[in-house]
Amino acid sequence: MTLFSLTQRTYGTFILLSLLSFLGNYFVLPLLPGVNFLFGSIGILLIIYLFGTLWGTTVAFLSSIYTVFLWGHPFGILVLTLEALFIGMTWRNDRHNLLLLEGLFWFCFGGPLMLVLYANFLPLESIQATLIILKILVNGIVNAALVSLLVTYLPLKHWLGHSLPPRLSLRQILTNLVVTFILLPALMTTMVTGRQMVAKTETEMQNYVNLLSKSIIADFLSLHQKHITALQTLAQIAIAHPSDIAKPEQQAELITELFPEFLEIVLTDTNGNPQWFYAQQQNRRDIHEKVLSSHPSLKNLSVTEILTLSSVVTIGDNSVPILTHVVPLHYPNLPSGVIFVHLRVILTELLQNLYILPENTQITLTNEQGIVLKSTRPELLPLQVYDRIAPTSVNWSNTATYLWSNEKNHRLLRWQRSFFIQAMPMGMHFPVTLVVEFPLAKYVNLIQQIYFNKLVIVAVITLLGLILATIVSHSMVKPLLELAHITYNLPNRFKYERTPHWPQSRIGEIDDLTHHFKRMAQSLQARFAEIHAANTLLEERVQIRTQELLGERAVLWQSQEMLRLVMDNIPQAIFWKDNQGIYLGGNRNFAKVIGVQSPEIVIGKTDEELPLDEQTKKLLQTITGCITVIGQAEYCHAELRNLATGTSMWFEINKIPLRDAQDQVMSALYSFEDVTERKRSEEKLRQAAKVLENSTEAILITDAYNQIVLVNKAFTHITGYTEAEVLGKRPDVVLKSGRHSTDFYETMWESIQSAGHWEGEIWNRRKSGDIYPEWLHISVIKDEADKEVTHYLAIFSDITSRKQTEQRLTYLAYYDSLTGLANRTLFYEHLAHAISYAQERHNLVAVMFLDLDRFKYVNDTWGHAVGDLLLKYVANRLLTHFDANTVARLGGDDFTILLENLNSTEEVALVAQKILESMVLPFDLNGHETFITTSIGISLYPNDGEDAGTLLKNADTAMYRAKESGKNNYQFFTPQMNELIHHRLWLETHLRHALARDELVAYYQPQMHLASGHIVGAEVLLRWQHPEMGLILPDAFIPLAEETGLIVEIGEWVLRHTCLQHQRWRASGKPILRMAVNLSSRQFRQPNFIERMLQILEETCMDPTLIELELTENMLMRDIDNVSKKLYKLKERGIQLAIDDFGMGYSSLSYLKRFPIDVLKIDKSFLREVPANQEDMAIVKAIIALARSLRLTVIAEGVETKSQLIFLKSLKCDEVQGYFIGRPLPEDAFLQLLGH
Repeated sequence: MTLFSLTQRTYGTFILLSLLSFLGNYFVLPLLPGVNFLFGSIGILLIIYLFGTLWGTTVAFLSSIYTVFLWGHPFGILVLTLEALFIGMTWRNDRHNLLLLEGLFWFCFGGPLMLVLYANFLPLESIQATLIILKILVNGIVNAALVSLLVTYLPLKHWLGHSLPPRLSLRQILTNLVVTFILLPALMTTMVTGRQMVAKTETEMQNYVNLLSKSIIADFLSLHQKHITALQTLAQIAIAHPSDIAKPEQQAELITELFPEFLEIVLTDTNGNPQWFYAQQQNRRDIHEKVLSSHPSLKNLSVTEILTLSSVVTIGDNSVPILTHVVPLHYPNLPSGVIFVHLRVILTELLQNLYILPENTQITLTNEQGIVLKSTRPELLPLQVYDRIAPTSVNWSNTATYLWSNEKNHRLLRWQRSFFIQAMPMGMHFPVTLVVEFPLAKYVNLIQQIYFNKLVIVAVITLLGLILATIVSHSMVKPLLELAHITYNLPNRFKYERTPHWPQSRIGEIDDLTHHFKRMAQSLQARFAEIHAANTLLEERVQIRTQELLGERAVLWQSQEMLRLVMDNIPQAIFWKDNQGIYLGGNRNFAKVIGVQSPEIVIGKTDEELPLDEQTKKLLQTITGCITVIGQAEYCHAELRNLATGTSMWFEINKIPLRDAQDQVMSALYSFEDVTERKRSEEKLRQAAKVLENSTEAILITDAYNQIVLVNKAFTHITGYTEAEVLGKRPDVVLKSGRHSTDFYETMWESIQSAGHWEGEIWNRRKSGDIYPEWLHISVIKDEADKEVTHYLAIFSDITSRKQTEQRLTYLAYYDSLTGLANRTLFYEHLAHAISYAQERHNLVAVMFLDLDRFKYVNDTWGHAVGDLLLKYVANRLLTHFDANTVARLGGDDFTILLENLNSTEEVALVAQKILESMVLPFDLNGHETFITTSIGISLYPNDGEDAGTLLKNADTAMYRAKESGKNNYQFFTPQMNELIHHRLWLETHLRHALARDELVAYYQPQMHLASGHIVGAEVLLRWQHPEMGLILPDAFIPLAEETGLIVEIGEWVLRHTCLQHQRWRASGKPILRMAVNLSSRQFRQPNFIERMLQILEETCMDPTLIELELTENMLMRDIDNVSKKLYKLKERGIQLAIDDFGMGYSSLSYLKRFPIDVLKIDKSFLREVPANQEDMAIVKAIIALARSLRLTVIAEGVETKSQLIFLKSLKCDEVQGYFIGRPLPEDAFLQLLGH
């Protein structure tokens, strides 16, 4: 069922179920904080059942998003979506039981997955994680049980338009009922008893905290009352004996020993004037003054009742909370007054003496403003504001009870680590609030354990219920399935077996049903036995009558057998048909031809009814279709193509009509015979004559006396002689050229007579007198007995063209096809000969290896055709100085020169210098005046080698040394050069592994905006951090990378690394810079260059506008149209393009206008001598003016001095780069530079 092909009822149902899925995950049934029962999967499973996996999985994902806010993690989305996907893929077409699938998913996949996720990513305890997993498992199976009941007993699909309600499975019904009526009561019992136990535990905890608070307050108030009583006694003594100070002081000492928290006691009159003073430390009256300054109303006090005040006073360097008891004095016959006692707040001493508090339970005393006076919490110091307050404001004058937690993790963990806090004021006249902090961990752990035990029991009951349901349904359904299998097609079963094995069941109803079927089967079996007996009797009677008929036909068969023997021994294939094309008979040859075992098989059948292959069908169609006249005897030949081999077959066919007594044609007799071999023999004779006549090779036949008896047209074409001119003559008289000796002909005839043939090359003469080469084959023809020679057959062909081709191939094998110089093979032969000659005469031999400098640039700029023309001109210039046998081209732009009969190296040096001077002259290449130079390597025999290979290799090594020495020079080979070559090979090998081993390092050289002084970009420069050689600069390995092709892979690595590095800088808040990356010509010429660049930018999410690709002028001047297309494709993506080293290559103003260039970079060579060199200054000024007119940005490279910077600033150059601004730096140093 698809959602988009159904009715409005379908859409409404889908929307309703989707809404129920969302609401089921929003309105949850809380078990514990963070542990909730969700019912959204009920709607999701119904959507899967009605609309399919895709819609169910989609709704599951969307509806479970709320669990992120409910549980604080996204794992619910993952597991609930996987649940929908698993159920949707396995629960199809009502073939599987949903409860079993849900149990399988949560026991085997969902539960373990959630346990792994919770254990590794959430700071939950093992029991908490297991509790959540058990809840999810039970929750999933409960929802599945409810859905199973709905889809089993409600015709949901029928309501949505299905023609018939789905069939119900007895096994599924039993499983659903057993599991549902076991699981749901167990779950409800668990929920009710669990909530009752939780409520009881919470009540006990609240009662305990309330009782503890009241007890502590009662003890504090009792202590307060003791304080007041002691003060009143002291005051009475002091007022009664105003002149005897010793008595009140003695009483005060007794009081302070009893109450060590007393700091000062002051007695005043009703006007506040001190009458008597006592302190634990003598001469200390500052506390009372500080308290009075905090409470100015106490100075002129008219006190009528006992007061307790809290104050903050400074004792020494510390601020200390102080409580002050103010007690009015009214005694008969004694003066009135007020006694003050200032005391420190005590808490720990009281609690230690009277209470044993539960672990982590904390007690705090605050004033009416929530300022801490004393606390058992070590981190909560006096005079701090109480920190564990309720989400709503607390009135410290009233009792407040609330839960508090500062955890931000999972709600279950937050609940476990929270505190039950009760703030209770001690009384109107005692301005102190008691705060009790009671940790919930113990009670939460107890509640968690209760629910864990309950859910374990439910999970076990669920598992046992599934097992029980499977066993019960299996025991009830199995005999029914066996009974259905036995009764299926029961009559056929009676045909092959007498007594079926009937199932047995302990269930009475099923056993009765089996018994009834058994009785019915026995009745049917009796009826089948009666029918079988009647059938047997009838077969016996038929067999007796058949024997009688066979006896009558035996006589007829004997006469027919004689006729059959005659027909079968006739060599032709014979068959006969009636007028409807039905076979009446045939002989064995006919049966053999059409591929059947006997002719009787065809009788009574037509061609279409016979099992014939295509070849045979085609044969019979040809035979019957060859003769179409009815009623007359006919004869014909027919050709047939063999389908297997593709060859032709020929048949000779006869047809004779057969007539009845009334002379009517009743059938036709056909006979045919394969005459293919006879036809082929005739055809061979005809073809032999045609081959002889049309052969391109000359054919000449002589008799045994070597006189010509036959020639063909090709003989006349090659020799010029007609057949009439040579008949009866000997070939040696007519054709002999005179080039071969008598011995040659004697050897030839000896081979002919002994071996029977001769073949070889021979020179003969035409009629015109021209001598020509031919390839001749002579064979002996003997009689049928193979004894006597009857004829000689000569076949020959003109091989003049082949001889010319061989000469051309010989030339190409030893000479260069482009320049005409000797190639490597011929040069090796000349060199080997020269070495042999020098060995005899003890002379020197020199090998000079020449390589053209910058030849690659000529090829890249003007194309290969111009490059080939340059090679020809170089060859011609060398031939003006040397013999052709001493100069060779080995390939590419490599030439070699061989010098013999030398006595000293000075002679070789003079020749080398002469070559260098000749090569510096310009070459005119199709109107392009071109200058090149040459690097020459020289090796000497016998000093540098004693064979051609060694001398050439060492000369090549010396040539590379010449190139490294600046080109346009010559170098003699030295043994040390081999070390350089080995180093080059070592460097190449290690460079190939540098990328894989992450040895390449990017350095960054800053580019500064000259006007603002800000760094706006960086050029990315490559370094090689080798583990053995240390940091290698690019000049040492980039040319090698260009030569080997590694530069392409390295270039892509640099771009990718730059993009990723820029993204990391950007993410960490670093300034956004433009990154300049150099491109190599080889990388730029790759066919997939654009695709690779854009792919790297896309994969690294790099902003293309922040990438600047630097190209040299030489890269742009070859294949301008293709280059332009590439540049415009890059420009379309926003990539910046820069011309590097401007002014050093094939500078042309046209390409600046044609290509989408953004930046010109002035080569550092123009700034090296600024401001000393006026010409360089003029060039720089011109380049900046040119760029400004073309609206291009100018970057000056190589700025190393302040004077150069001032000069560029005066020209309003846009940006600068160089050591004066900053050297190329590794990442850390570059970021440090940016920070400064």
